[in-house]
Amino acid sequence: MRKVFGVAFVVSLLGAALAVPSFAAFDYTNTFTPVSTELQAALTALVPIVLVVFAIILGIRLGMSLVRRVAGR
Repeated sequence: MRKVFGVAFVVSLLGAALAVPSFAAFDYTNTFTPVSTELQAALTALVPIVLVVFAIILGIRLGMSLVRRVAGR
């Protein structure tokens, strides 16, 4: 029963969105371009930091594994 109401709700929202001309003529490109630019800048700044942290964690784990093998545990 919940699926029926969910589908009816989505269909009614879609019908309302298509019936209003302002939704159909909405310019998504100019609206989301600044958000996209900010996200790309944040990811560009964050990726090197994440890679360094990942390399440190991986090095510690591999180093501990190597010490355990050499120590005979």
